[in-house]
Amino acid sequence: MGKIALIAGTGFDGSEIFQTDEEMTIETAYGEVNYVPVSMPDGTEIILLMRHGKDHHIPPHAIPYRANMMALQQLGVDKAIGVNAVGGLRRNQHPGTIVLCDQFLDFTKARPFTFFDGDDGRVVHTDISFPFCEELRTCLLQAAAKEGILVVPYGTYVCTEGPRFETAAEIQMFDRLGGDVVGMTAATEAVLLRELGICFANISLITNYGAGLLDHLAHQEVESIFAANKEKVLKIIARAIPDMQMIQHSPCCGR
Repeated sequence: MGKIALIAGTGFDGSEIFQTDEEMTIETAYGEVNYVPVSMPDGTEIILLMRHGKDHHIPPHAIPYRANMMALQQLGVDKAIGVNAVGGLRRNQHPGTIVLCDQFLDFTKARPFTFFDGDDGRVVHTDISFPFCEELRTCLLQAAAKEGILVVPYGTYVCTEGPRFETAAEIQMFDRLGGDVVGMTAATEAVLLRELGICFANISLITNYGAGLLDHLAHQEVESIFAANKEKVLKIIARAIPDMQMIQHSPCCGR
Protein backbone atom coordinates (compact mmCIF):
# COMPACT_ATOMS: atom_id res chain seq x y z
CA MET A 1 0.00 0.00 0.00
CA GLY A 2 1.41 3.37 -1.04
CA LYS A 3 1.69 6.48 1.08
CA ILE A 4 -0.47 9.59 0.96
CA ALA A 5 1.09 13.03 0.46
CA LEU A 6 -0.25 16.40 1.50
CA ILE A 7 1.03 19.25 -0.70
CA ALA A 8 0.49 22.45 1.24
CA GLY A 9 0.88 26.09 0.36
CA THR A 10 0.14 29.59 1.58
CA GLY A 11 -0.80 29.80 5.26
CA PHE A 12 -0.83 26.04 5.82
CA ASP A 13 1.52 23.63 7.56
CA GLY A 14 -0.84 21.10 9.13
CA SER A 15 0.62 21.52 12.61
CA GLU A 16 -2.80 22.25 14.17
CA ILE A 17 -3.91 18.64 13.74
CA PHE A 18 -0.92 16.60 12.60
CA GLN A 19 2.06 15.82 14.79
CA THR A 20 4.90 17.05 12.62
CA ASP A 21 8.37 15.58 12.83
CA GLU A 22 11.77 16.85 11.78
CA GLU A 23 12.18 17.97 8.18
CA MET A 24 14.04 15.52 5.96
CA THR A 25 15.69 15.75 2.54
CA ILE A 26 15.62 13.51 -0.52
CA GLU A 27 17.69 13.82 -3.71
CA THR A 28 16.02 13.54 -7.11
CA ALA A 29 17.23 13.88 -10.70
CA TYR A 30 15.71 17.38 -10.65
CA GLY A 31 17.19 18.56 -7.38
CA GLU A 32 16.95 18.24 -3.62
CA VAL A 33 13.54 18.29 -1.91
CA ASN A 34 12.65 18.88 1.74
CA TYR A 35 9.65 17.09 3.24
CA VAL A 36 8.23 16.17 6.63
CA PRO A 37 6.99 12.70 7.58
CA VAL A 38 3.80 13.45 9.51
CA SER A 39 2.21 11.25 12.15
CA MET A 40 -1.58 11.05 12.11
CA PRO A 41 -3.43 10.59 15.41
CA ASP A 42 -3.83 6.87 14.62
CA GLY A 43 -0.11 6.50 13.90
CA THR A 44 -0.43 6.57 10.11
CA GLU A 45 2.45 8.34 8.37
CA ILE A 46 1.83 10.74 5.52
CA ILE A 47 4.27 12.92 3.60
CA LEU A 48 3.94 16.68 4.05
CA LEU A 49 5.48 18.76 1.29
CA MET A 50 5.48 22.55 1.54
CA ARG A 51 5.45 23.75 -2.06
CA HIS A 52 6.69 27.24 -1.16
CA GLY A 53 9.25 25.99 1.34
CA LYS A 54 8.87 25.79 5.10
CA ASP A 55 9.31 29.56 5.49
CA HIS A 56 7.32 30.40 2.32
CA HIS A 57 10.26 31.79 0.34
CA ILE A 58 9.67 30.16 -3.08
CA PRO A 59 7.32 32.09 -5.42
CA PRO A 60 4.83 30.00 -7.45
CA HIS A 61 6.59 30.37 -10.81
CA ALA A 62 9.90 29.21 -9.28
CA ILE A 63 8.68 26.14 -7.37
CA PRO A 64 10.76 23.07 -8.35
CA TYR A 65 7.67 21.19 -9.48
CA ARG A 66 9.40 18.27 -11.16
CA ALA A 67 11.72 17.70 -8.20
CA ASN A 68 8.80 17.89 -5.76
CA MET A 69 6.61 15.42 -7.62
CA MET A 70 9.49 13.04 -8.34
CA ALA A 71 10.37 13.11 -4.64
CA LEU A 72 6.85 11.95 -3.79
CA GLN A 73 7.16 9.02 -6.17
CA GLN A 74 10.55 8.06 -4.74
CA LEU A 75 9.05 8.15 -1.24
CA GLY A 76 6.39 5.63 -2.25
CA VAL A 77 3.45 8.01 -2.56
CA ASP A 78 0.55 6.86 -4.76
CA LYS A 79 -2.08 9.40 -3.63
CA ALA A 80 -1.73 13.14 -3.06
CA ILE A 81 -3.93 15.97 -1.81
CA GLY A 82 -3.10 19.52 -2.84
CA VAL A 83 -4.31 22.43 -0.71
CA ASN A 84 -4.51 25.83 -2.39
CA ALA A 85 -5.41 29.37 -1.40
CA VAL A 86 -7.29 30.75 -4.40
CA GLY A 87 -9.18 33.73 -5.71
CA GLY A 88 -12.90 33.33 -6.35
CA LEU A 89 -14.50 34.15 -9.71
CA ARG A 90 -18.12 33.72 -8.52
CA ARG A 91 -19.69 36.40 -6.36
CA ASN A 92 -21.87 33.77 -4.67
CA GLN A 93 -18.74 31.90 -3.54
CA HIS A 94 -17.41 34.23 -0.87
CA PRO A 95 -14.00 34.09 0.88
CA GLY A 96 -13.95 31.07 3.17
CA THR A 97 -15.69 28.81 0.61
CA ILE A 98 -14.04 25.44 -0.02
CA VAL A 99 -14.12 24.11 -3.60
CA LEU A 100 -13.16 20.56 -4.59
CA CYS A 101 -12.04 21.21 -8.15
CA ASP A 102 -12.53 18.59 -10.85
CA GLN A 103 -11.08 20.47 -13.87
CA PHE A 104 -8.48 23.11 -14.68
CA LEU A 105 -7.56 25.70 -17.30
CA ASP A 106 -3.79 26.17 -17.60
CA PHE A 107 -2.44 29.65 -18.37
CA THR A 108 1.11 29.10 -17.14
CA LYS A 109 3.84 30.21 -19.53
CA ALA A 110 7.45 29.52 -18.65
CA ARG A 111 7.70 26.72 -16.07
CA PRO A 112 8.74 23.08 -16.70
CA PHE A 113 5.46 21.19 -16.96
CA THR A 114 6.34 17.65 -18.08
CA PHE A 115 8.76 14.80 -17.43
CA PHE A 116 8.49 13.81 -21.10
CA ASP A 117 10.54 16.56 -22.76
CA GLY A 118 11.92 14.27 -25.47
CA ASP A 119 15.48 14.03 -24.16
CA ASP A 120 15.24 10.24 -24.01
CA GLY A 121 13.95 9.97 -27.59
CA ARG A 122 10.38 9.17 -26.55
CA VAL A 123 7.19 11.05 -27.38
CA VAL A 124 4.55 10.53 -24.69
CA HIS A 125 1.05 12.05 -24.69
CA THR A 126 -0.68 11.77 -21.31
CA ASP A 127 -4.46 11.57 -21.01
CA ILE A 128 -5.54 14.23 -18.54
CA SER A 129 -9.17 14.61 -19.60
CA PHE A 130 -10.18 14.37 -15.95
CA PRO A 131 -7.16 15.69 -14.05
CA PHE A 132 -8.35 15.12 -10.48
CA CYS A 133 -9.03 11.63 -9.14
CA GLU A 134 -12.74 10.97 -8.64
CA GLU A 135 -12.07 8.34 -5.96
CA LEU A 136 -10.08 10.79 -3.86
CA ARG A 137 -12.61 13.57 -4.50
CA THR A 138 -15.39 11.27 -3.27
CA CYS A 139 -13.45 10.61 -0.06
CA LEU A 140 -13.09 14.37 0.51
CA LEU A 141 -16.78 15.01 -0.19
CA GLN A 142 -17.87 12.28 2.21
CA ALA A 143 -15.43 13.50 4.85
CA ALA A 144 -16.80 17.04 4.59
CA ALA A 145 -20.35 15.73 4.99
CA LYS A 146 -19.39 13.73 8.09
CA GLU A 147 -17.77 16.84 9.60
CA GLY A 148 -20.79 18.98 8.72
CA ILE A 149 -18.68 21.26 6.53
CA LEU A 150 -20.25 22.69 3.38
CA VAL A 151 -18.11 22.45 0.25
CA VAL A 152 -18.64 23.13 -3.44
CA PRO A 153 -18.32 19.66 -5.02
CA TYR A 154 -17.13 20.75 -8.48
CA GLY A 155 -15.10 23.58 -9.91
CA THR A 156 -12.63 24.62 -12.58
CA TYR A 157 -9.25 25.84 -11.33
CA VAL A 158 -7.61 28.49 -13.51
CA CYS A 159 -3.83 28.27 -13.14
CA THR A 160 -1.79 31.41 -13.85
CA GLU A 161 1.97 31.91 -13.87
CA GLY A 162 2.30 34.35 -10.97
CA PRO A 163 3.69 35.72 -8.82
CA ARG A 164 1.56 38.76 -9.67
CA PHE A 165 -2.17 38.74 -9.22
CA GLU A 166 -4.35 38.85 -12.34
CA THR A 167 -5.73 41.93 -14.07
CA ALA A 168 -9.45 42.67 -13.96
CA ALA A 169 -9.67 41.89 -17.70
CA GLU A 170 -8.02 38.51 -17.18
CA ILE A 171 -10.49 37.68 -14.41
CA GLN A 172 -13.37 38.58 -16.73
CA MET A 173 -11.90 36.29 -19.41
CA PHE A 174 -11.45 33.39 -16.98
CA ASP A 175 -15.05 33.83 -15.83
CA ARG A 176 -16.37 33.71 -19.41
CA LEU A 177 -14.28 30.59 -20.11
CA GLY A 178 -15.94 28.77 -17.22
CA GLY A 179 -13.35 29.19 -14.47
CA ASP A 180 -14.48 29.14 -10.84
CA VAL A 181 -11.28 29.81 -8.89
CA VAL A 182 -7.85 31.14 -9.81
CA GLY A 183 -4.49 30.06 -8.39
CA MET A 184 -0.89 29.52 -9.45
CA THR A 185 0.13 25.91 -8.75
CA ALA A 186 -2.47 23.13 -8.98
CA ALA A 187 -2.49 22.52 -12.74
CA THR A 188 1.26 22.00 -12.94
CA GLU A 189 1.17 19.57 -10.03
CA ALA A 190 -1.80 17.71 -11.52
CA VAL A 191 -0.05 17.14 -14.86
CA LEU A 192 3.22 15.94 -13.35
CA LEU A 193 1.49 13.66 -10.86
CA ARG A 194 -0.62 12.12 -13.62
CA GLU A 195 2.55 11.45 -15.64
CA LEU A 196 3.96 9.64 -12.60
CA GLY A 197 0.76 7.63 -12.03
CA ILE A 198 -0.03 9.30 -8.70
CA CYS A 199 -3.69 10.04 -7.94
CA PHE A 200 -4.36 13.67 -7.06
CA ALA A 201 -7.21 15.66 -5.51
CA ASN A 202 -7.45 19.38 -4.95
CA ILE A 203 -8.90 21.37 -2.05
CA SER A 204 -9.19 25.06 -2.94
CA LEU A 205 -9.98 27.55 -0.20
CA ILE A 206 -11.23 30.87 -1.57
CA THR A 207 -9.38 33.62 0.29
CA ASN A 208 -10.35 36.62 -1.86
CA TYR A 209 -12.42 37.66 -4.85
CA GLY A 210 -10.61 37.90 -8.18
CA ALA A 211 -9.20 41.23 -9.35
CA GLY A 212 -11.87 43.74 -10.32
CA LEU A 213 -14.58 42.13 -8.20
CA LEU A 214 -13.33 44.25 -5.32
CA ASP A 215 -11.30 47.45 -5.26
CA HIS A 216 -7.98 45.88 -4.26
CA LEU A 217 -6.07 42.70 -3.42
CA ALA A 218 -3.51 42.22 -0.66
CA HIS A 219 -1.47 39.13 0.20
CA GLN A 220 -1.98 39.84 3.91
CA GLU A 221 -5.76 39.48 3.44
CA VAL A 222 -5.24 36.14 1.70
CA GLU A 223 -3.25 34.82 4.67
CA SER A 224 -5.81 36.17 7.15
CA ILE A 225 -8.77 34.45 5.46
CA PHE A 226 -6.84 31.20 5.15
CA ALA A 227 -5.89 31.27 8.83
CA ALA A 228 -9.53 31.78 9.80
CA ASN A 229 -10.72 28.78 7.75
CA LYS A 230 -7.88 26.28 7.55
CA GLU A 231 -9.19 24.25 10.52
CA LYS A 232 -12.10 23.17 8.29
CA VAL A 233 -9.66 22.04 5.60
CA LEU A 234 -7.61 20.09 8.13
CA LYS A 235 -10.70 18.35 9.52
CA ILE A 236 -11.75 17.23 6.04
CA ILE A 237 -8.28 15.87 5.28
CA ALA A 238 -7.92 14.05 8.60
CA ARG A 239 -11.35 12.44 8.16
CA ALA A 240 -10.71 11.48 4.52
CA ILE A 241 -7.27 9.89 4.80
CA PRO A 242 -8.39 6.54 6.32
CA ASP A 243 -10.86 6.06 3.44
CA MET A 244 -8.22 7.06 0.90
CA GLN A 245 -5.90 4.38 2.25
CA MET A 246 -8.50 1.76 1.35
CA ILE A 247 -8.41 2.67 -2.36
CA GLN A 248 -6.39 0.03 -4.20
CA HIS A 249 -7.24 0.76 -7.84
CA SER A 250 -8.03 4.04 -9.56
CA PRO A 251 -8.81 4.41 -13.27
CA CYS A 252 -7.54 8.01 -13.36
CA CYS A 253 -3.93 6.83 -13.29
CA GLY A 254 -4.44 3.47 -14.96
CA ARG A 255 -3.96 1.51 -11.73
